[in-house]
Amino acid sequence: MHKLNIKFVDKKNPFSIGKTDFWRNPNPVGWWKITTEGDCEGRTTRDLGTHWGHIVEILFSVAHKSMYGLYFSPVNQPEPKGQPQVQHTTSRKSIHVHADIESGAWNIGGQARIEWYKEFFDTTDVEVVESNYYASVKLILKE
Repeated sequence: MHKLNIKFVDKKNPFSIGKTDFWRNPNPVGWWKITTEGDCEGRTTRDLGTHWGHIVEILFSVAHKSMYGLYFSPVNQPEPKGQPQVQHTTSRKSIHVHADIESGAWNIGGQARIEWYKEFFDTTDVEVVESNYYASVKLILKE
């Protein structure tokens, strides 16, 4: 018999599954490293850089550079002096995204994953739905 190690999300704190201090108390505004999701060998993965701002705005602003989905992870850098005047624009209406494995979101599925991302993104500008990509959700920009 194999012992199952099942973790349940604390309904009061959906981020209790996070594996690092950041992911236990995440903020959608900050520095983010963004990469594209590539093929299984990683040959087509592209580093899209480190960006400051709300993660949803950043993801949509670089979405046109992605063939499949976008991967994001927090970067531990100090907040910029003054608020940078970055204008995020997009031509895409939807994107597939996933947070780094340290977020813990990879370990949950279905509606629980969708609810986790809704709570994390903390915006009404997008609809979060199930994605056909592994450990991902699909963001649909509301008009």
